[in-house]
Parts: sequence; structure tokens; C-alpha cells
Amino acid sequence: MLRDLAETYRRVLGPDNDATLNCWNDLAVFYVDFDQWDKVEEILREAFETERRLHGPEHEQTRVTMSRLAGVASHRGRYLQAIALNEEVLRVEHQNPSWYTPEVLASLAADYYALAEYQKAVERQTEQVELLRRFNGSQDPRTLKASGFLAHLYGAMGQWTRSAGLYREIT
Repeated sequence: MLRDLAETYRRVLGPDNDATLNCWNDLAVFYVDFDQWDKVEEILREAFETERRLHGPEHEQTRVTMSRLAGVASHRGRYLQAIALNEEVLRVEHQNPSWYTPEVLASLAADYYALAEYQKAVERQTEQVELLRRFNGSQDPRTLKASGFLAHLYGAMGQWTRSAGLYREIT
């Protein structure tokens, strides 16, 4: 039914209409719930290419779709592709300081961790923790969870003292 709605949007409003693109993005999110990753990726890739052509890479919707594509790549074990996409999202977000990027930083840290690139993972996770502390405070559940993953990363690198110290801070 949602696919029929998306097709109707495309037919009536045209494939380059923002409402059409939003509807297709919603359809991709719907397919995630049903574990239909080929469809998710196909829809997001098409939406991303259209958004980039229409609005450029700095547009908010282009950035959101690029981040979703990175999530699909990560879910499918294509960590290098996910990292490349999310590093680009982060580059664009850094051009606008009002954009809040903890999720992108967390995704990058997790993908670097999956590739056993622990130092890069620590760098991105540290950025995330600092950002969360600045916006949410040090006792916010999201900050504590992010700090816990940072402590885990220090442990993975054999930095037990730093890991234990950070765990003590958050418990």
C-alpha cells in the first residue's frame, strides 16, 4: 500500500518533487522493518542521486539520505563504503555548526571498530561523547551509553587504565 502511494506521488507530482522523495524515503524505512535490504538500498540510492542532482550534497535531505545509505552499507558489512559515506556526511555537517551529529559519529566509531581500526574508532567516539556532554550533560543516558562504548574501545586497545577510569566515571 505504501509503495502504491509512493508510485502515485511519482506519477502525479513527478520524480523530482520533494514530497515524492520524502515518500520514497519513508518507504525505504518501512522496508527496513521487514528486512528487505535490497529494496531499501535501491530506493535510497535513487532518492540520493535525485536529491544530490536537485539540491546538491549540502542539502539537509541529501545528507539524511546519504546517512541512511551508510547505515545500509554498514548493516550489510560494507564498512569501508559506510565510512566513506558517513565521513562525507560529517564533512557537510561541519560546514553548518548548528547541525547536531552524534549519530553519525557513533556510526563511524562502530564501523571503524568493526574493521579493528581502534584508534580511529576512539577518535570518532570521543568526538561523540564530547558533543553529547556539551548538548545533553554528562549524566544524560545517551552520554553515558556513548561513554561506555568509549571505555570498551579503550579496553579493546589494551588501555585498561583509561577504560577502567571511564567506567568508574559513568557508574
